[in-house]
Formats: sequence, C-alpha cells, structure tokens
Amino acid sequence: MGPLVQGFKNEFDRFIGLQKKQITDCPEEIWKKKSGGYYFWQQQLHSLFCISLFVLGENAPEPERPFPEGVIMLSEEPDGCMSKEDMLALA
Repeated sequence: MGPLVQGFKNEFDRFIGLQKKQITDCPEEIWKKKSGGYYFWQQQLHSLFCISLFVLGENAPEPERPFPEGVIMLSEEPDGCMSKEDMLALA
C-alpha cells in the first residue's frame, strides 16, 4: 500500500463499508435493474474493482476478474448477473 493510499486508509475503509451496506440492503429487483445504461450490480462491480486496483501494493498481483474486463469497465453487456454474496466477497 503506497503512502497516498495509506494516508486515506480511513476514507477507503469507510467507502468500502458504505458500498457493502448498499449491496446488502439493495432489493433484488433493483440489483438486476438497469439505470443510466448499466445494471446496478455492474456499477457496483466497476466501483469495487477500480478501487481495488488503486489500493494495490506495488508488487501485489491484480485481483481476479469475475467478469471480462469490458463488463467490469462498462463497455460490454454482461451475459449474467453477479450475486450479492459474490460481490460482497470481493469487497
């Protein structure tokens, strides 16, 4: 974890905590609904994955991708839906 990330560790932890709450509390019909052109779950995945890349240590391996990069980066339509349980495991 670099000095910038370490300096903002409390903020990152708080953000991830809020995101976990959104995932947990989200009704199933919203979880699978498109808004702004993307599924709610896909937007959550994008956010979690990008934050995880930002906070990686210098020589840490990149996290495993549960969907193709295009789905994660919101440039491709997903074939399926990620479950809340699997999403929470990423957080």
